[in-house]
Amino acid sequence: YAGPVFNIGGSNYNFDPAVAQSGEAPFLATNMDRDFFVAQWAYKAPDDSACEIYMSYRNLDSAWSAPMNITETPNMNEDGEHLAPYIAVTQSGDTTTYTAFSMYWYETGYTGRWPDPTVESSVYMAAVPVYSHVVTGVKNETLNQYSYKLEQNYPNPFNPTTRITYSIPERNNVTLKVYNMLGQEVTTLVNTTKDAGQYEVNFDAAKLASGLYIYKLQAGNFTESRKMMLLK
Repeated sequence: YAGPVFNIGGSNYNFDPAVAQSGEAPFLATNMDRDFFVAQWAYKAPDDSACEIYMSYRNLDSAWSAPMNITETPNMNEDGEHLAPYIAVTQSGDTTTYTAFSMYWYETGYTGRWPDPTVESSVYMAAVPVYSHVVTGVKNETLNQYSYKLEQNYPNPFNPTTRITYSIPERNNVTLKVYNMLGQEVTTLVNTTKDAGQYEVNFDAAKLASGLYIYKLQAGNFTESRKMMLLK
């Protein structure tokens, strides 16, 4: 398996989570149906002198997602980690969430490249919701009654992508826009006519600076806004 190679600062970093990668301590987890997978590994962050913990996920018939740095802790050397072998799959309404269970440790106050057994360690455990899927599109109104609603984006805070879900009870002209804290429009995510139903939109903020942003839904006479935090 040949995964992506990222060139950062003139150096190539292979974030491929395959079994044969030349990384540190790769782990693989799956759901009970064995059609969704999460990989976790420790690797020296390109912009850090110490190790970080990365995750990537995939469906059985898709490619690995872009690597996610789940620690992002400069000067903390997470050089030991473990991943529970099974993923939890939970259902809430129309949303299915896949959650991985991660454990990692670092040597407190120590930033050396290699472990030092004489240094005290701190251990962390976390449930990491790596992926959520929302059924989108028009639904049978005899079974579901919709209202105008703008949901909180997920995940939040996020880096660099997040999902925004909204619903409308009738066919209407819909706009969904993102603004910075100065009130300046950053981007338009939706500007079209939608039938009654629940919808999901992906927002990629890779080109934006960290900070607080506002996203605003307008459908007919209905308007609602929420805040979201981009942390890089």
